[in-house]
Amino acid sequence: TGNAAAQGLLLNEVESDAPSDVSEACAYVEILGVPGSIVPAGTFFFSVDGDSGNFGSLSFIQDLSGVVVGPNGTITLVTLGQPCAGRVFPAGTTIVQVDTILGLGQTAETYMLVSAPVGSAFFETDDIDANDDGMIDPVFGITVIDAIAYITQAGATIGYGPILASGEADVPDAATRFAGNPTALSAAAWYYGEVLAAGDNSTTYTAPLSPNFPPGGMLTPGAPNAP
Repeated sequence: TGNAAAQGLLLNEVESDAPSDVSEACAYVEILGVPGSIVPAGTFFFSVDGDSGNFGSLSFIQDLSGVVVGPNGTITLVTLGQPCAGRVFPAGTTIVQVDTILGLGQTAETYMLVSAPVGSAFFETDDIDANDDGMIDPVFGITVIDAIAYITQAGATIGYGPILASGEADVPDAATRFAGNPTALSAAAWYYGEVLAAGDNSTTYTAPLSPNFPPGGMLTPGAPNAP
């Protein structure tokens, strides 16, 4: 765990709900790290359900063990066989094509980068919070490196990391780490909003926006964040 943290691994950008009503081909997850470094064994990205009745269920898993961080300091998870039309990722990012659709949860959900004992295996629908207490069960040996969460109803849904947004229904389409803010597990390190429906590959944020939304804020898939 310390090894992963020492390499500067952080969540950097998450688009969980692209504008299309029929496809999430343009959804992606971006991870920040030291250029050229190798992700330690036992490092995973999880999308964890926080909806009532599904607390702690793994919606999506990607083992990142051995992935080499790209020259621009990023790793980008995209869906195999479902390219985002019109989107070109920069050569500086390492693209990881996931085997199944990037099925990130889109309501009460936590997106997290974790370290687990080497050799650990996780599967979609695994429950990492069997007693529904809002804490990851110790039996898994999981340490959270970085995380962000959305909830839809305080007290009825759960976030397993810093909560960026809470609403009765809709949650943000995407969230971006402020460039130059490497603080892990910090809601203040992020801004968020909806994504303008100007094509599924849109990188333009639109209202409702986070209260701290910066001038020039935008999605930058596979590239350094702005501003």
